[in-house]
Amino acid sequence: MLAMDARRFLCAMQEATGGAVLVTERVWHETWERCVDACHKAARRTVLYSVCRGALSDGEAAERAVVAVAQANTVAMREWLEDERGRNDAAWQHAPSPHRSGELQLALLDSPCFTDNRNRHADAQMVAEALLAGAQVVASHNLNSIRHAVLNEWLDERRGRADWKLQDIRVPFILDPDAAARARFRDLGAGRRFGDMCLDWALSACVPNEPSSVSATRLEEIADRFTSNLATAGFAATAEAISGELAAMGARLLKERAVGMAESLAMRTRDAEDRRLMRQRVRLRESGYAERTGVVRPSSPS
Repeated sequence: MLAMDARRFLCAMQEATGGAVLVTERVWHETWERCVDACHKAARRTVLYSVCRGALSDGEAAERAVVAVAQANTVAMREWLEDERGRNDAAWQHAPSPHRSGELQLALLDSPCFTDNRNRHADAQMVAEALLAGAQVVASHNLNSIRHAVLNEWLDERRGRADWKLQDIRVPFILDPDAAARARFRDLGAGRRFGDMCLDWALSACVPNEPSSVSATRLEEIADRFTSNLATAGFAATAEAISGELAAMGARLLKERAVGMAESLAMRTRDAEDRRLMRQRVRLRESGYAERTGVVRPSSPS
């Protein structure tokens, strides 16, 4: 949820294939709490870029800019999270904590599925909420408290029992991001290459609204940066497959592909991210300091 391009990729993937990204209560609250750290790191990168360009030369002014930008972005992100969870046209669906999720959380903690990691209680809550909310897969590369194979075996055994109504649970349930993308591809990708289908999902999330107005080289840069960000967020194999398609295609054919997709872009995903960026612009303007120094001029990656 805090890795923008990974979030956009998953939302676009689900939008294109008739699914939805479910954000459980625990995930929503953790995103709200942790976004201050993510926004602070992003602000430091942004201000460092401004220093390198010569827009800021005074060290004290740069530190004040980091604080101003981080605070503005944090407020904007939290406002967006609050607003999106109540919208019918959001790119992701907020799933309030289901009935009996606390009981299932305790049952999970009493099982051998979790280690003694300090995050085990929060992770067990997230898994319980996802199971009872009707999720098919949990995609994560940082659920270190969970013994994935043990949990999948536990769920497989529980599917035959009526105590938690888990008969329809898909096993394996916990997957890393690459495996989650592969699972979606296996459901839908008859006759296509994995990288080819993932490229569609990526382009539907990241190309400009009017790809015909952008140069082929610029489109290639956008796709390469988006793919690199996916790899950093845990989609290493998916990013490699997309990169292979991009390399074989070249800039000219990529533009033809993007222009041909102009009518099938993931607009729900893109509109949601545009709403976030608009809030960011407003909060940065209101901060005054960031606006005066020209530290940030956010624009949609699309």
